[in-house]
Amino acid sequence: MSDEIDPDNILTAEGYEVPRTLDELSVWWWSKYQLFAATKAGRAYAREGNGLLIKKFHDEAQPMIAYMRRFPPKAGVRCKLLAGNEEEDALYVDSSGSVARKFQITTAVDGRTEKLRRRQLTRVGHVDGLAKLTDDDEIPDDALPSDRYSLIEEMAAYVLAAIERKNEKGYDPGFTLIVGFNDNTFDGEEDLSRFRMHIGNPTHKFAELYIVGILGHIAIP
Repeated sequence: MSDEIDPDNILTAEGYEVPRTLDELSVWWWSKYQLFAATKAGRAYAREGNGLLIKKFHDEAQPMIAYMRRFPPKAGVRCKLLAGNEEEDALYVDSSGSVARKFQITTAVDGRTEKLRRRQLTRVGHVDGLAKLTDDDEIPDDALPSDRYSLIEEMAAYVLAAIERKNEKGYDPGFTLIVGFNDNTFDGEEDLSRFRMHIGNPTHKFAELYIVGILGHIAIP
């Protein structure tokens, strides 16, 4: 009998929604990530985004952790991720269990390109984060990289599009909006300056807006 964990059983709604400090949330997320990464079936499951919970794990929990690292909550406050289709993606709860803050969270990606990158990663085990699509909308195994500055401009456009999509939803203005993005190709103050230039001052309908790179290289404001 195999000792491998069924990828369907790695994440549960009950476990996902346990209120946690930043350290607890980081340890929990990384432990689950390692379980998915430990087997071929787990890696494929995680990359292909099978189901709502694994999508939330990547697109909401990971940006939330990046946000909390850059902008730590007050002492005694815990983060509760929400596993369902509620308006809130996460809450800050205080020591009494009262809600101190409500969050909407999204990840800014080019969905088509990201899907193709995940497919290549599953197929050949690696993919260049700067890889550009061919005229046939494919990422070749020996892909040539895009210009990094062009990628910064493209990522800023994805972030602005994500903000606008959230604006159109008409959420309660009391929400804090977190927009996560993949900052693995960003390097230093020059890239941050270029990114800020392309982001500008986006109009939004939320109490606060934070734009955070999931690897911690970039954060606005």
